[in-house]
Parts: sequence; structure tokens; C-alpha cells
Amino acid sequence: MRKQKKMTLLLLLCFGVVSMYSQSLNVAEKNGTISAFTFSDIRNIAFSGENLVLNRKNGNTLSYSISNIRNLFFSSIINSINTSKGFTDNLKLYPNPVQQELYISYLCDNNEHVQIDVFGIDGKVIYSSTVNGQSVSPHIINVSGWLNGIYFVRMTTKMEIITNKFIKN
Repeated sequence: MRKQKKMTLLLLLCFGVVSMYSQSLNVAEKNGTISAFTFSDIRNIAFSGENLVLNRKNGNTLSYSISNIRNLFFSSIINSINTSKGFTDNLKLYPNPVQQELYISYLCDNNEHVQIDVFGIDGKVIYSSTVNGQSVSPHIINVSGWLNGIYFVRMTTKMEIITNKFIKN
């Protein structure tokens, strides 16, 4: 029950932090399947037992086992119709959980700038930087002085916004 409340709070926070920048919810399963849903198509999202339940406005209900979900991420409508392979498929945060230094590895299709923002669980920006989109080496953030907890990294380009989480131990 406590895990379910934490997951509900995390999902609500994700909506609060990124919904103003996003227009679709993407459910990435461990088997590689990614399902995308526009916010205007979703009636509500709930947790029932060990499942994430999406009730759609057309009356369909979809259920995902939490243990089979790799991650949830949000994207703009531009990204959902973009056929190019942005940094969504190339973004890696490691180690996770992290104690000293967080490495952010990414590669964009073009040489545009990438805005990196890190938010705490309260939604406040803790770190912000603009970097080159085709960086070969990972971007390193020293988190050793940060409080233990859950943080969100938002990567933004002109065509794409992606948010991922990491844990600081």
C-alpha cells in the first residue's frame, strides 16, 4: 500500500512538473513496447494493486503491471509526430542510484543545444545547464552535496522534451 501511494505521488508530481511542457504520456515496457497517449485522450490514471490503470475517454481501459514497466516519460506533440530519432533512444543516466557524480550520456540527431534541468521532488530547479547536442563524452553533475531522494532530469531541445528520474543515495 505504501509503495502504491509513493508511485501515485510520483506520477502526480511528474504530471505537475512536466505537463505544462508535454502533451503525451509514454509507457515504456521492459519488453521494448512503447505506448503513447495524448493527455486529451486520457480520462484518468490510477493505481490498482500492482497495476497502472489508464482510463481513456473513448471508454477503453488499459492496465500495465508495474513490474513490467521500464519507465514513464512525457513528450511534446511535436516529438510524438517526429519521425527522426532524437535523444530519447540515446539518453542514459548512470549510475542510478548515484552517490557522487551523475553521468548523463546522450546524442542528438543534429547539433542543436540541449537544456538540462534537474528538479527535486518539490519541483524546484536544483541544477541547470545548456550543452552541445552532439557531445561525445557524458555530461557530469556532482550530486554529492544533495539530499538523498528522487530527482528528475529534463532534457529539452527545439523538437523534444524528455524527463527521466534518478535516485540520490
